[in-house]
Amino acid sequence: MKMKMMFKVIFSAGAILSGLALGGASNAHAAAGTLFTREEILQEFFPGADSVEKRPVPLAGSLCEKLKARLGYVPRSPDGSGSFPVWVGTKGGAILGYAVIDDEKGMHEPITFAVLVGPDGIVNRQEVLVYRESEGDGITRKAFRRQFVGKTVKSPLRPGADVVIVSGATISSNSMAVGVRRALAIVTEAFLQTPEAPVGRLPGAGL
Repeated sequence: MKMKMMFKVIFSAGAILSGLALGGASNAHAAAGTLFTREEILQEFFPGADSVEKRPVPLAGSLCEKLKARLGYVPRSPDGSGSFPVWVGTKGGAILGYAVIDDEKGMHEPITFAVLVGPDGIVNRQEVLVYRESEGDGITRKAFRRQFVGKTVKSPLRPGADVVIVSGATISSNSMAVGVRRALAIVTEAFLQTPEAPVGRLPGAGL
């Protein structure tokens, strides 16, 4: 895949096809309701990375128990593989952050969104990639999205209390709060709470 920036992005063939399905050329974004493609958001999230690698997280065993305890449910596998994809950006062997790209149901259609979590477990950025509803797109605006910046897995993210609901987009606002909580839980439990993946390092990377 041709990248706009000089760093390596590692995808499976399925991930590439899925990413392309999010949208076409940039000049078609507004008409399609696509604000970012998968490739574009990963470049935005990791501009100085040496590589951005897709790391499937198996939804099994003790991880499922931990996620259920945090969320009240076990997240689904987006592609039916039994794993949840997380993209890890690295530079010089150190982890820059973790990106989760996922869908959450809006009023009628799924909302495709992305969350960038730093190696310290804090949300650095949240973006809507594709908004498919006919109204309620206020959740794509910076004033709404910046509410998630600085949040951690311990943040309640309660719509109407911790997250201000956009007028005319109650369901979509709630959906983004749910989606960010899920992203934080997966990154925290799968990467930040295990001795195999200490904060700021890749498993197997030199110390």
